[in-house]
Amino acid sequence: MRILFVNEYGFERAVSGAEYSMKALADAVKAVIFSPKWKRNKPGQSLSPLWFNNPVYYFYSAWKILRYGEFDLIHAHGKYILPGAVIAGWLSGKSVVVTVRDFKFLCPLGLCFLHQSRCTLREYINREIPEYQKRYGGAGRIKLIVAKLWQYQLR
Repeated sequence: MRILFVNEYGFERAVSGAEYSMKALADAVKAVIFSPKWKRNKPGQSLSPLWFNNPVYYFYSAWKILRYGEFDLIHAHGKYILPGAVIAGWLSGKSVVVTVRDFKFLCPLGLCFLHQSRCTLREYINREIPEYQKRYGGAGRIKLIVAKLWQYQLR
C-alpha cells in the first residue's frame, strides 16, 4: 500500500515536533510526504491561520495532493491541510485518515474537558471564554468565537 502523508508544513521548514515525528513515521512505514513548499516561513516559524483557513487554500492543497502521484491512502498530519486532503479523497476515491495532535478539533480552549461538560456554542461563549480570560487574559472575545467557528469547520 502506498501512503501519502500530508501536512501544511514540511520537514525542511519544520515548525514543531509534529514534522519530525511525521518524518520518522513516514520513514518507518515507507510512506511519501507531501507539503506545500512555503517560502514565507523560516524553520520554527508558523504562518498565520488565515493562510490556511480559506477555500482558496483548501482547493489549492487538494489540487497539489491530487497532482502528487499514485497513492492508495491519504494520511493527514495537520489540522489545516485536512480540508484539502478530504477534498482530494472525494475527488480521487481514496480513503483519508487523520492524526490529531492537539485538542483544537474538539475545542479551541479545552476547558470543557476540565468541567467534563459538553462544549456547545452557548457553553463556550457563556462559560469557557470568561473563565479562559480570567485565568490567562490575552485573547479577545471575538477572536475566541472565530476560533470556535473554525473548529466547527475543521471538525
